[in-house]
This record gives sequence, structure tokens and C-alpha cells, in this order.
Amino acid sequence: MTTVRVGGTIEATADVVFACLSDYKQAPLFIDGLESLEPAGRITTGEGAKFDALMKVGPRRFAAIIELSALEEDSLVTWSAAGGDERSITFRLRAAGGGTQVVLEISYAAPGGI
Repeated sequence: MTTVRVGGTIEATADVVFACLSDYKQAPLFIDGLESLEPAGRITTGEGAKFDALMKVGPRRFAAIIELSALEEDSLVTWSAAGGDERSITFRLRAAGGGTQVVLEISYAAPGGI
């Protein structure tokens, strides 16, 4: 599994950042390449909620099912590929002064191993 991390500070409180990052309606605003995200069932909030996604990676578009796989109030949001793919995007939040330090982790397994 490969993980890439990058961080920065947002001038908003952790509760506001958490609410934004865990809301499927706002996800296309902060996940690069995510073109649309629609509920794939009746549950649209909380851990385990699944969504039909249309993503663009390079010149190619593909459909996937992603889910909110981990949530910790005001500190962690993880969006993962559903169905066995080892891909995820995690946001780790920590209060920093009047804002929020955010660490973004993108994790994936290369197909067929390296």
C-alpha cells in the first residue's frame, strides 16, 4: 500500500471543516477528479453510507462506488472505494489556533503489486 500525505491549515474551526468534508454534496469540491457523487442507498450520512461516483483520472472517466468508511467527530473523515479496492482518501483534523490543521492522506495499492 502506498500513502501520500500533504497538510495545511484552514481558517475555520474543526467542526465546520468536519461538516464540509463528511457531506457528500460538498465532496466534489475538495476531492480532485470527483465529478459527481449520488447516494447508492437510503443512508446518506455517517459511517457506511455509500455513493455512486463518477471520477476522472487523467484522460479517463470511470464509475465507482465509494463510502464513508471512517468518521471521528471533528478529527477524521475517510472516503474509501467499496468492493475490495484498496483506495482511500483520509482527512485528519486538529485545532490549530483559530483554525484547523488538515492532513490529507491518499492511499492505494498498485494493481498486481510492484
